[in-house]
Amino acid sequence: MWSFRGLTVRMIIIAALLSSCATEIMPTPSTHQPEPTQERQEIVEIPSITPTSTMVEPEYAAIEFNCLDILPALPENAELEGKLFLDVRVGYTSPPMLLDMKTGEKNLLPELELDGRHYRLSPNHRLLAYLSFRTGNEQLVVMNADGQEQKISDWGEDWLRIAYWLDDNNLAIPFKRPESYSEPSTMLVMNIDSGEYDELIEEYPNIVQMAREFDWAAPTFYDPTLNRVAYIASGEKALGFVSWDLQEEEFVGQLFPWLGTFGDPKWSPNGGLLLTINDVSSEQDITKSRSEFFTMTYDGEVERITQFTTLYDLPRIGNFEWSPDSRYIAFWILDDSTDSYETLAVMDLEKNQIMNYCIPGNQWMTVSGGPEWSPNSQQVVVNNISEESEEISRVILVDINKEYAAVIAENLAPIAWLADSP
Repeated sequence: MWSFRGLTVRMIIIAALLSSCATEIMPTPSTHQPEPTQERQEIVEIPSITPTSTMVEPEYAAIEFNCLDILPALPENAELEGKLFLDVRVGYTSPPMLLDMKTGEKNLLPELELDGRHYRLSPNHRLLAYLSFRTGNEQLVVMNADGQEQKISDWGEDWLRIAYWLDDNNLAIPFKRPESYSEPSTMLVMNIDSGEYDELIEEYPNIVQMAREFDWAAPTFYDPTLNRVAYIASGEKALGFVSWDLQEEEFVGQLFPWLGTFGDPKWSPNGGLLLTINDVSSEQDITKSRSEFFTMTYDGEVERITQFTTLYDLPRIGNFEWSPDSRYIAFWILDDSTDSYETLAVMDLEKNQIMNYCIPGNQWMTVSGGPEWSPNSQQVVVNNISEESEEISRVILVDINKEYAAVIAENLAPIAWLADSP
């Protein structure tokens, strides 16, 4: 079975390359002004190396299966904290809500229905950032676990989307692409406490200026310290994924060739590892891609950490998410040659182990199908197709410590699990 989803994303990437309540804080430009660029940096030829000079000997994670029965409700020994934000599922009219995971109380948020966009949860799970346009003007807003909103800024005309949180206080917001691909992109770094922002002009060696007309496109990935930036680079014979030291102005890590499949690379919350998916297939047919996880350390060491090809003919990794403590990675996985639905798996980096819980789901049937982590890194929530009818979408909680799975909602999409306000 070939993947229309993976094919579409890969073809869009290739096409782009070829065409190469609330207290208001008024945003103000940062008083820090970067030195003007004197001349455009010359293209540096990066050798195409497989494995690269920064690749270390892999220690593949062991894969196990623990197929959990899905309980109709939470067990009595469930000990949960925080508030789970659930959004509307496409085709249904249930209003968004904050579900108290300890008491089961529901805080309905009808004002957010069809209003919030580009949801992004802070690494400490304290704040959910999104775009709101209920006032008629797009605004950057953050919300806490109590449902209290705070306007951070009016949305800039040239801002594309909320890409990710750099840390608990700063958001990365890419600008829309310049009309000319010869012009560099710009990334805005917004401090949500002060409303001040810096604009980073992305004139990095060999950077591939990808189209940002697509919401998913965010070709630069900065670490929390803003000392490293990873991006897609052009080499002599292939595209690569590289890490650039912003202070020393030198390459510290290289992954060649890079044929990334689905999902943006993500830095771990502690800033120690950058996780990306790469296609390891040697075939030219992009419908036969084989996904594997690779990590890149802050110092540039690259490691392939999975070997799904031992179990699957055409392994494909879907949505993935770091746990808040940076120990676990929850993700969807399937064999594109035989499977109809993804199944939920969790990788434990400390034990170097992958556990597949056999929970089927299809993250594309909702606004967001997870996986979404609890603030304490012990539970994960996802969407799941009901065994009775594919028209019923269930929200399933999986406790990786107590090893149970249970239904907690229907026909809503898990967006973010917020930590209780201090």
